[in-house]
Amino acid sequence: MTVRYRRPALALPILLVSCTSDPGVVVHNADPRAEITSHADGDTPEAGPRLFTGTVEDPDHGAEELELVWLYDGAEACPPVSPDASGNTSCEIVLDSGEHTVSLQVEDPIGGLGSDKVTLEIQPYGDPWAEISSPLAGDVYYSDQLVELAGQVGDAADDATALEVWWESSVDGELNLNAEPDASGLTVESEYLSEGEHLLELWVRNSGNNTAYDSVTIDVGPPNSAPTCSIEAPEDGYEAEFGEVITFVGQADDVDVPSDWLTATWSSLQSGTLAEQTPLTDGSFTLSYDELPIDVHNITLTVEDEQGTACSAGIVVTVLDCDIIWYADDDGDGFGDPDSTTTGCDQPTGYVDDDSDCDDLDAAVHPDATEVCNDTDDDCNGDIDDDDSGLDASTASTWYADNDGDSYGDAATSTVACDQPSGYLSDATDCDDSDATAYPAATELCDGDDHDCDGTN
Repeated sequence: MTVRYRRPALALPILLVSCTSDPGVVVHNADPRAEITSHADGDTPEAGPRLFTGTVEDPDHGAEELELVWLYDGAEACPPVSPDASGNTSCEIVLDSGEHTVSLQVEDPIGGLGSDKVTLEIQPYGDPWAEISSPLAGDVYYSDQLVELAGQVGDAADDATALEVWWESSVDGELNLNAEPDASGLTVESEYLSEGEHLLELWVRNSGNNTAYDSVTIDVGPPNSAPTCSIEAPEDGYEAEFGEVITFVGQADDVDVPSDWLTATWSSLQSGTLAEQTPLTDGSFTLSYDELPIDVHNITLTVEDEQGTACSAGIVVTVLDCDIIWYADDDGDGFGDPDSTTTGCDQPTGYVDDDSDCDDLDAAVHPDATEVCNDTDDDCNGDIDDDDSGLDASTASTWYADNDGDSYGDAATSTVACDQPSGYLSDATDCDDSDATAYPAATELCDGDDHDCDGTN
């Protein structure tokens, strides 16, 4: 579409005569309006490509009917276009340092004009910046391993993707890399570097041809050597009981890096990974493990260096199905506590295969003990003292019947018991247990009977 430009002096309201039957009716056309929204008078952007945005509107016409043009110091900066449906427009203009003007002009279909202009003090190009994040000084690198080259670049004026980026090495020269940064300024590449000490530089150049760089010095060693590793314990073919704590001991070393840079992994072919560990500085490491299921286990130790180069060692460990139950014998009487158990192939110290002890804190109480008068179930049969038919009578007392209730017992009628039976006494001095008036403390009467049990009437 062809755009016609008018000088501001011509931007006068145009009086239109309506084509109606009433010659007294006239229509007034309002001029469109333009506004630069991205910059204001007196702004000081840096030189280089800059995006300008603006908006236009017209009370008499839709945005699609308007045509606009961006001018830089009065010259066309972008081809004439129509705004979008909301009246928005943009134009990228390459700015030069010094004082310059940018204008936005708009024209409606019948010649109405509007414009906006900003005067800018454009600054010379500033310097970009660069920062290396990888590699790092002090880390270990090898000539046969890719080295990650990563960094961040930026510029106060230029978009990151417009910056030119490259790497240089004091040993290998400029590196043949596609180091273009992404929109955030991040650049990441990988490269093989020759053996030796490298001064690496990350360079960046902006659209003003200004440059900056960051540098790091690293040592690149010879090709990487694999670590060495071995299983020191247990021995190959070791047999363990189910639930037993097995102590695995490993050793790992590397000629390139300290042992504590390595990663050691224990695994079972049957059960998967058991643990991952970092060796000590002397290369040793220990794992105590009690969760191996009953099986023949192929145990593998794998050790990796920081580059993923690995060594491995293996043994066979058999976990036995030992379901023998052992019972704690804390009082050492040879009889076990049914409530305190363990399982295993071999009898543990302090355990027995008997579960019949009813008091594992008293060595005198067990099924082979003799029941005695002590208010305790000594022989663990559930009966105590007099209720136990196996009571040792020598530990009981002799009790005498008091049939007449005079509190004196009959020596001729007795029983043996731990506890005093009802109707019995420990006294045996009654001379007539059928007469309540005859007992040792009674008063003698003249009736021909021996009331006081002294043998005379």
